[in-house]
Amino acid sequence: MKWSSPLSALLASTASFVSANPVASRELKLFNLKILSPINANLNGRYLTINPDGSVGIFSDHPVVTGSIPPKVPVPPSVPSADTAAAKPPPGAKFYVTQAGPTGSPDASHYELHSYPIGIVDHALGLNGTAKDGIRYLVDVTNPSYNASAGSDGGNSPDWKSFTLDNYGSNNVDANGDDGRAEIDIEINLAKRIPPPMPLNGFYYGSNGHGKWVLIQRGSNTFVAAWYDGTSYVTQNYRLVDITYEPADA
Repeated sequence: MKWSSPLSALLASTASFVSANPVASRELKLFNLKILSPINANLNGRYLTINPDGSVGIFSDHPVVTGSIPPKVPVPPSVPSADTAAAKPPPGAKFYVTQAGPTGSPDASHYELHSYPIGIVDHALGLNGTAKDGIRYLVDVTNPSYNASAGSDGGNSPDWKSFTLDNYGSNNVDANGDDGRAEIDIEINLAKRIPPPMPLNGFYYGSNGHGKWVLIQRGSNTFVAAWYDGTSYVTQNYRLVDITYEPADA
């Protein structure tokens, strides 16, 4: 009779779990998200970062606002207050990309951006609010499969499955046979032009079919990223920007 100890059974089940993880079993291609805004020298070329409160944007060297995660209903992130902690801004965030739906499905042209390094808890970028909101803030969504919707009209849950990436194709290979690096190198040079050209490796929100990225000022040299529908009346002080993706090192 074959004997198996509880420890050997546990090790076998753990090995099975690890090998079954599709993310852990392949080499990830990582990306940064970079701001293109040639007319705003303090913003152009900066990388988006994730603040401890869950907001996503450009944060200064001054104290960083910390506190509760931004509410699901879009409201401007809070201004510096008693919750302000004396801390340096977080580093540029890194993401890996997954297709939002199987090939051939309506969601196949949309992508999810998950945070790296990979931890026990999954994190992904999302937009809070619904398509009816003129401004939707870019936020860090914890456990998106459980806490967010799969589309733009899922109540007030953040939408994390409707982003589009120009020149991002199957296996990260575009028409030039590379992962878009050639276009990125060209864009780095073109970004200095005024007016700026259309981004070649742009990052967009694809569900509405229209709109624009903006950075909304939160404090001194501190901005949070949001998607503006382009038509709604907004009172916040914002800067129109483009956001591109480029390869990042692990």
